[in-house]
Amino acid sequence: MKPNVPTTKILDTVCSYFDIEEKLIKSSLRNKNIAKARHVYFYLCGEFTELTNEKISETVNREHSRYLHGRNKIKIEMTIYPILKKEIEEIISKLFECNKLIPESIDLLKMTENYTNSFI
Repeated sequence: MKPNVPTTKILDTVCSYFDIEEKLIKSSLRNKNIAKARHVYFYLCGEFTELTNEKISETVNREHSRYLHGRNKIKIEMTIYPILKKEIEEIISKLFECNKLIPESIDLLKMTENYTNSFI
């Protein structure tokens, strides 16, 4: 099961990392830096949300085919360019930064399920 990170958090983290405004990722601009940030956003949403292709693409005013293209492009380029892979790892680290205080041995999902089930 994937972690379900809000798309707003992913978008904020990507924008912060690339030092661009959210409105630029949602815009029709296609310059290299903005397109790269948008593709990274698509990739991370695909990895860390349970949303459909259509829902993810709608968050940045795109067709779902643009989402598929951007996500696949990042997947392929990560295998070719180690620098891109390192950038993605840094963004993921920032995305989950607050979780550093939680020991890895604790299964938060299981804890949440147990807590929720205690009220049923």
